Amino acid sequence: MPKRSNDFQKAVHYIYANLAPLGATIEESAMVLDSLTQEYREVDTLIKYPALATEMSVAIECRDHSRVQSVEWIDAIIGKYQFLPIDKIIAVSRKGFSKRAKTKAASNGRVVCITAQETPKVDWARKLVTPWKVLSHQFQLIQLKTLRDDKTQITQSTIGLDGSLSHENKLSEDLYPVIHKYFFEELYESVQTHIKKKIASTWNLFKDGEKRIDCVEISEPDSKLGQT
Repeated sequence: MPKRSNDFQKAVHYIYANLAPLGATIEESAMVLDSLTQEYREVDTLIKYPALATEMSVAIECRDHSRVQSVEWIDAIIGKYQFLPIDKIIAVSRKGFSKRAKTKAASNGRVVCITAQETPKVDWARKLVTPWKVLSHQFQLIQLKTLRDDKTQITQSTIGLDGSLSHENKLSEDLYPVIHKYFFEELYESVQTHIKKKIASTWNLFKDGEKRIDCVEISEPDSKLGQT
């Protein structure tokens, strides 16, 4: 990898510094396996950070040329990373990008175009991390149910995002104090782990383009107490 100028070193450092509080790691001249060719490709800089129960990867590619970067460089980046397990690619250029290059990067969705001078103006933690978190949002916060052995429902109580509490019937209301106590003392921690894994797995499906995830449904089929 060619030696970077001070501006590019600062740009890379700033992006990493934004993600470091999240537990990010950084590697220069990282070798990443291409899933199609089964050959390793060199990435200028690779930053990894945890997100829910998975790990996100961001690659940084730099060009210190004296002219505006054309769409051909963006085409080359898209081709290079097509089969690499990288979530975002930040293309950093000293002189900026042509209009066609920016349009192509925006349509691809994985490539972010920016100059070295503009890098410190961006909140990278917010730009790169916030989109993944939206998958955990739901219209109801928690729903507690009791089920018979044949999976038919006995009671159901729902706690809304605003803290409101509603019950399916009178029996649900009467049993709620006992069920609530049991859930939070005995099941809450294991359910939280299950939720994080489920969100991470559905995000991976969305990220890989297999299907669109509009909501996440979570259930505990092996328990008489569950959360959906």
